[in-house]
Amino acid sequence: MSTKASTLLAVAAGAFLGGLAAGLLLSPRTGRENRDYLRKKSQEWSQRAGKKGREMKTKIRDTVPDLYEATAQFGLEEEDLKGSRL
Repeated sequence: MSTKASTLLAVAAGAFLGGLAAGLLLSPRTGRENRDYLRKKSQEWSQRAGKKGREMKTKIRDTVPDLYEATAQFGLEEEDLKGSRL
């Protein structure tokens, strides 16, 4: 990653975190309500990310063929491929 891109990413992350902190500090909710809300949302986001990850893994597994099965028609054994530059 270039220095310019790294700087931009750091500025964007800082702005996001600053906005999040300001939102929490200026929120009409109590600290306990904010913590409960953040805990609930982070659990939801974590579960959603896990579900999406499992879906992607399944799609990739279903889309990409097993290499051993795909190359079986060539009649090559694993020993034949070692050290070769195919």
